[in-house]
Amino acid sequence: MMDSNKSISYNTNKRLLITAFSLLVAIVAGLTVFAQTRRAVSNSTDKAVLTGKNALGDFSTDSPGVRRHITVADLPAPFDSPSAQNFARPFPRPEGAMPQVPEGFKVELFAGGLKNPRLLRVRSPHRAC
Repeated sequence: MMDSNKSISYNTNKRLLITAFSLLVAIVAGLTVFAQTRRAVSNSTDKAVLTGKNALGDFSTDSPGVRRHITVADLPAPFDSPSAQNFARPFPRPEGAMPQVPEGFKVELFAGGLKNPRLLRVRSPHRAC
């Protein structure tokens, strides 16, 4: 009777050690993958984070990968900037100007010469009626 208890205890301890070792291996593998992913992301963003007044850019300073850190202190007081009184006006697109997109993406002109560009209704060519 005593030998069977020792055998059960030995098998239980062996199973517990195998489970603990497997868990440790899984954690180390997960941390390795996480660290490599973080390193790859930080290497892919060559540009520094824009801060302060430099972070307040427009379309001309924007491109894929540009990162900005804007704090409340960087923003003008409410209604203090001229943009509060600046309403949209139509402006022709410069010849050949297209948005910059990441590699593997493509931008094409969908519609041009619109009379009211704020209202756009598109009918699907696959629609039955």
